[in-house]
Amino acid sequence: MLYPKEKRTYCPKCRTYTVHSISLYKKGKDRKMAQGARRYSRKKKGYGSQPKHFYI
Repeated sequence: MLYPKEKRTYCPKCRTYTVHSISLYKKGKDRKMAQGARRYSRKKKGYGSQPKHFYI
């Protein structure tokens, strides 16, 4: 992804627009025991090779 390395934006300390450096943050590692991970693993448990089962 292309993005500018610097951007002119407001600085509350200087009370003016100045050049600031920009960095992209990456997603951290998931916790295995988080509620969403427990729910997802319970949902996909069972017979078959599909990633998830939706019973109709």
